[in-house]
Amino acid sequence: MSDPYTEATRNEGKGMSTLARVFLVGGGLVVAALAALFIWFSVSADRMFSEMPPPPPPVEVSLKRAAEQAEAEAALQEARERLVAGRARLEAAELARVRENAAEAVRRHQEIMDRLAQQAEALAESRREQVRAAEKAAVAANLQRESSRPPEQESVAEELSRAVNTFLESAFEDEGFSVEPVGAGVGLSFDIRSGKVSTRFDLVSDPEKLDRVSRGEGRFADLWPDDATGRAEARGKPLPEWVPVFPGVDRKKSLSVEVGDFALGTAVFVAEASGPDILLWYFRAADRMERAGTDFSFRQLRADGQPGAAGELGRFAMGWEDRQVSVFVTEDGHGDSLFVLVYKG
Repeated sequence: MSDPYTEATRNEGKGMSTLARVFLVGGGLVVAALAALFIWFSVSADRMFSEMPPPPPPVEVSLKRAAEQAEAEAALQEARERLVAGRARLEAAELARVRENAAEAVRRHQEIMDRLAQQAEALAESRREQVRAAEKAAVAANLQRESSRPPEQESVAEELSRAVNTFLESAFEDEGFSVEPVGAGVGLSFDIRSGKVSTRFDLVSDPEKLDRVSRGEGRFADLWPDDATGRAEARGKPLPEWVPVFPGVDRKKSLSVEVGDFALGTAVFVAEASGPDILLWYFRAADRMERAGTDFSFRQLRADGQPGAAGELGRFAMGWEDRQVSVFVTEDGHGDSLFVLVYKG
């Protein structure tokens, strides 16, 4: 008797036939190949379509997009122009502000310099005033000396001639000339390259009459004849412009000498003014010259006797650079003065 389990499973143990297995395996491979082919085709198709350019838009859509793009570009250009214009305005405003600040700084600097210049000028003027005050005090002290003369007083003609001769001798010696007085009055004999030359210049033709006038016994205006020819000869050639001359004077005599660059002159004047007035005018003229920039090497004022004392000889001298001017003045008892002006330069 057979086993029931064996009987039940007998057919299961034999399995599929060989042909069935061949068909089964071949069919699976075909299905797998088809599936792989489908997957490859799908991927290739997607890649191909993704690399293809998009189709051109319709014409109306392109024109509208171009117009929008042009409008956007115009708006962008306008914005850029506004930005550039705004930046230019800001730069111009900043430049104007810098220039205004610089101008203000220059103006303030100029104000400071002007104040400093005014202070310096005020200080210089104060110092000049101090010097002038000291000089005027010295003048006042000189003018306050006793006016009485000793009985054997030297004649004013001799004193005036000696004073003028002393100046001329000094002037010529400074230039390298040998100078000697010639007779009475004011005369010089000097040596130059061509030999010895003498010239003569008398202050007045009658020294005794000059002494009498200086004692109040006449007028200076009467010492010279009043004729047109004499006045024309007395004027001679004009004095140099740098020589100050008391205004309103009458020139009676003059002499000028020029040797190369060296010039020297002497002139005799009569003025309707007192001796102290003439000296004070020259003192103030020197002040004006100094304020104008003249740098004096010396200034000397001397007056003997009281103001208005007839026959007293006053002197004023000043020098600057290579120039000198000296004034010798005496007055009569009638309000007139005679003064001799000597210059070199």
